[in-house]
Amino acid sequence: MSQAIGETTVRHQHVGWVELFCNLVFVVAIERLTHLLHGDPGRGRIAATIGLTMLVWFAWST
Repeated sequence: MSQAIGETTVRHQHVGWVELFCNLVFVVAIERLTHLLHGDPGRGRIAATIGLTMLVWFAWST
């Protein structure tokens, strides 16, 4: 082993402005989609929210 037992390695990772902006867009999109469920949503609105959330999630994860 190259490190002593109990010793931790700290790695500094820098995040760029583009990645922060994309994460912010994702958060706002999810917030707007969950706003559709406010009140008394019907089955159609729930299904649409789930479908659109999956679409946004897939776009963000690729």
